[in-house]
Amino acid sequence: MKILYVDISLSGHHLPYLKALTDFNNDNIYILPEKTSDLKGKTYIIKYERYDIISYLKWIEKIYRIAIKEHVQVVHFVFGDVLYKSFGIGLGKFKKFKLIVSFHRMENKMLKNLSRILIMKKIQAMTTHIMGSENLLPKQYRYKIHFIAYPSVLENYYFTIEAARKYLNISTKNPVISVVGVMAEYKSLDVLFDALLQVTLPYYLVIAGKPTFYSEAYIKQRLNEISMPNTAILRFITDEEFAACIAAADIIAVPYSKAFEGTSGPMTEGIRLKKTIVGSEHSNIGEYIKSYKIGYSAIAGNIYSLTQAIENAIKYPVVYTEFMDKLIQSQTTSSFRKNMNNLY
Repeated sequence: MKILYVDISLSGHHLPYLKALTDFNNDNIYILPEKTSDLKGKTYIIKYERYDIISYLKWIEKIYRIAIKEHVQVVHFVFGDVLYKSFGIGLGKFKKFKLIVSFHRMENKMLKNLSRILIMKKIQAMTTHIMGSENLLPKQYRYKIHFIAYPSVLENYYFTIEAARKYLNISTKNPVISVVGVMAEYKSLDVLFDALLQVTLPYYLVIAGKPTFYSEAYIKQRLNEISMPNTAILRFITDEEFAACIAAADIIAVPYSKAFEGTSGPMTEGIRLKKTIVGSEHSNIGEYIKSYKIGYSAIAGNIYSLTQAIENAIKYPVVYTEFMDKLIQSQTTSSFRKNMNNLY
């Protein structure tokens, strides 16, 4: 089978996701903004112009011409979120191909819901990693929606909890809480720090990732306020460091803001290693916690609610059952790739 994968970036989760997605038994072709040696197959370098509709239509036209030239059977827009602003303009050209779009965010907003409906009219299938997202579309399109669990992209990095703490130079008998990844606005660090100030039980905090919305100065100031021992790695972290920060933890904190409607990499990796998850009760994170009993949820933005969730996680860590193990299996790269190949 010949598949054309289209992505607009190789930063952050994009490249690990593509690597998890790609089955080398297929004939893979990529349209990417830059070269990489991490993917097997033919690559075309085409940069995406984010805010210019004319450039967008030229980008779509280039993709279409490559699909024709390479005689592919499937065209997969791996980061379908890029199509929201265009409302699917230009996708009608791809009628002779099986057209698949993967959405990573599923905000319940009027214009985005309308855009998804217009896109759904022109494609054969949509994949999403957001539980319950089919409810955002009219019933006549729901047969095209396929929920596929977000894959663990760090399976190759394995640490025992002891090895991870040694790697990070952590020595403590108290439960370790990890907050990992880019420190963007949706992380709600201000609410998290306020909640941690109210936690009466001892803990050790790991916070690791590149400061963006929350500055390094702000994070350090708040760490001084809570006065609990901590490890702070305030820069871009490698995959190995990311894996170590997850493995070293007892609790993975993902109390993201109400605006966050996507899936969480730290939660996915935390589930793989059977950690207790503390997260917001809305959207995908809340659905996972509620459906699989993998931790404790809190009202997004509510300090008291988050404090209670953290204290519950410290006092009553989750013990994973066989039911939860099925979730872990569904998030393996092999399961992810198999489900995608069935869709192709």
